[in-house]
This record gives sequence, structure tokens and C-alpha cells, in this order.
Amino acid sequence: AVVSTQSTGAEREMVHYLYSGMAKKYHNQQHLSPPATLSSLSNNVTVLASHAERLYYNCRFTSAHETCLQALKVDPYHLPTLLIHIGCLYELSKKNDLYILGHKLVDLYPKSHMSWYAVGIYYSLIQKWENARQYLSKSTNLNKLFAAGWLAYGHAFAAEGENDQALATYFTASRLLKGCHLPLLY
Repeated sequence: AVVSTQSTGAEREMVHYLYSGMAKKYHNQQHLSPPATLSSLSNNVTVLASHAERLYYNCRFTSAHETCLQALKVDPYHLPTLLIHIGCLYELSKKNDLYILGHKLVDLYPKSHMSWYAVGIYYSLIQKWENARQYLSKSTNLNKLFAAGWLAYGHAFAAEGENDQALATYFTASRLLKGCHLPLLY
């Protein structure tokens, strides 16, 4: 009600478009094109990341990967896009691309949780679980609130049957992702 009484039609249209892109990521598989008055947002990195995330959550990994590449051309180190991009590389089994990305991030940002997350995901992809746990542990130590890191860390424990540690990491992820169903699936 506040938005409708204190804004113009174009502003309402923009708010509706941006929030629609962030809501119901699991439900709606269609691409939300910006209205004609907001066509300048079609190459906005945040809008592209939101669209890639929607595609990723709907298991359209190839389309999500292509959208991530488009966003990363605008900003190669946009963290929300990198998170989806790393997931796409994993799902598409692009080992070489994930290896290169992980090492490039570590070289540029050795104190970033995302750098070590990428390396840990690479080792998960090639099923070297001990190395995966080592790097995912480093990622979650650098950012204790990084829920995706905790989920991946739990997967690395579960892959080798270390159920108690896996449950502990999934519990941590569930505390960080309140209201999200993902940690509860594991």
C-alpha cells in the first residue's frame, strides 16, 4: 500500500519487476523480462544473477550457466553470480572450468570464502572428499554464515559415510537458512 501511494507508475513497475525476480524461485520457471520502460535492466548483473538463480533452482543448468556467463562479463567477481556459476559448473561436470575458476579466485582473493568454496566444490566433483572437506572447512571458517558452504561441507562428509559430522554441518546450515527446505532434505 505504501509503494502504491508514494510512487509513480514507473516506480511501481520497477519494484514489482525486481521483487518478482526474487520471489518464488522454485515455482515459476519463466523468464521475467523487464517492462519496456525498464529495458536498461536487462543487462544488470543483479537482475541476471536473479534470473540465473531461478533457472538453477528449476534444474535448467545449461541456461543458468549461459546467464551466469553473461552476468560475469559485466562483473567477473559478483559473488551471487559466482555462487550460481560454481553450482552450474558442478552440475554440468565442467571439471576444467571449475578448476581454473577456483585457482583464479584463490590467486586473486585468498581470504575470500568463495575462493575456497570453488576449490572445495572442484574436489567434490572429482570425488576427492578429504580435499573437498579441507577446502570447504576453510571456506566456512572464513565466513561462518556461508550456508551454501555448510551444505557442501555436509555433502562431503556424507559421501564418505561420516554421518555424525554430516548431520552437524546440515544442522548449522539449517540454522543459517531458516525457513528454507534445503538443509532438511539431507
